[in-house]
Amino acid sequence: MSDFKDLLTKRRSHYAIGANTDVTASDVTAALNEVIPTVPSAFNSQGVRVVVVSGEKNQQLWDLIKGVQTEVLDAGTLNYMTPIMDGAREAVGTILFFEDRDAVEAGIPGNPERRSVYKNHESANA
Repeated sequence: MSDFKDLLTKRRSHYAIGANTDVTASDVTAALNEVIPTVPSAFNSQGVRVVVVSGEKNQQLWDLIKGVQTEVLDAGTLNYMTPIMDGAREAVGTILFFEDRDAVEAGIPGNPERRSVYKNHESANA
């Protein structure tokens, strides 16, 4: 147990992303296709959807994101975020997570507050 605690205290985020890997976008897509349907969801509603963007489309996505963020972020935050966005642009790809609202509505009985809690749990699990 102490090893696990040590790992938690030493954990930190790494933002140096790149394409120097043997893992391809197809490998990631295949793994996601296998894993996402097994993610626990309330009443088996299965509302998580993913899109894998790679290659030139990944670069275009991050150019778009950076363009929007340049317009809305203050200078300090933009200076902090620019290397992160540039790194993501040069990555093998990006995984976008979405929620299928129709699946949530149809699959989770009860009131909107209950649905909100359950769908947030499913998104976190994915």
